Amino acid sequence: MRRGQPDDRDLARFFPRVTLAIAASLLLFLVSAGLYALPVLLEPPPPGAIADYHKEKVRARLQGKVIWFLAGSLLTVTLVVALPRGGGPRKS
Repeated sequence: MRRGQPDDRDLARFFPRVTLAIAASLLLFLVSAGLYALPVLLEPPPPGAIADYHKEKVRARLQGKVIWFLAGSLLTVTLVVALPRGGGPRKS
């Protein structure tokens, strides 16, 4: 095997890690955007409001911010995954 090229074990660990990182990013995105929209969802609609009152209010609150929530989620998970692992003794 040439130096610097991953072997089969490295590739076998890479794909599950990437899949879990993407899933964690999407979950973090949904949770953070949901928490940001929660105050709008909890307020009672005014009398005579349209049927889609909450839907429109949430859209207005999240307008222009969705891409930032997504980018922040991806960046956060990427930084967490890239952190060096500390802990116990190294196995060789």
